[in-house]
Amino acid sequence: LLILVSSYVGNAARRKEIRFTWGTDFLPSPRWRTVFLIGANDNQEEMRLMAAEDRLYGDLITSEYREGFFNMSYKVAMGFEWAMRYCPFDFMLKSDDDVFVNPYAMLQYLAKSAPRSNLYMGNPMIFSPVLRSGRYAVSEQELNKTYFEPYCSGGGILMSSDVVRKFMEFYDVQAPLKIDDAYLGELAKKAGV
Repeated sequence: LLILVSSYVGNAARRKEIRFTWGTDFLPSPRWRTVFLIGANDNQEEMRLMAAEDRLYGDLITSEYREGFFNMSYKVAMGFEWAMRYCPFDFMLKSDDDVFVNPYAMLQYLAKSAPRSNLYMGNPMIFSPVLRSGRYAVSEQELNKTYFEPYCSGGGILMSSDVVRKFMEFYDVQAPLKIDDAYLGELAKKAGV
């Protein structure tokens, strides 16, 4: 199980809490690995501290994309690409640094109940309207629909490796959206998941 945690460069305390609670499997043969996805930032002090943190723990995956709420889709896509290239996995959990995860229960579920392929699950969002104003606004040029395709909300999205691979095949077809969870739903629809 690979756990990708979206995090902001300045959230070092949250990352530390995750590492010392649920983020690390302390057994000699770990059953999961947790890495943190971080974007670029103009704050040189935060970037310096992040580099020191990465030297200490080696679990930060950094992106050239600017850190920010509306670049989350780029951050997640970068995490998927990194995972496929450098960290073979059967299952991936995409989460955020303000979420508590129980990896033991997740592994138990995966061992007993989960399908080995075509798995894309989480808290379902169905008939979620595409907002045209406010913080979560998506323009008609970005997505010409009334409702998003069904998607899983971002606290925890569990996927099999074949689904992540299928999503990546449609990066060039579906432009990233400001809302990363909804973006994954659009990719899922295009990929037939």
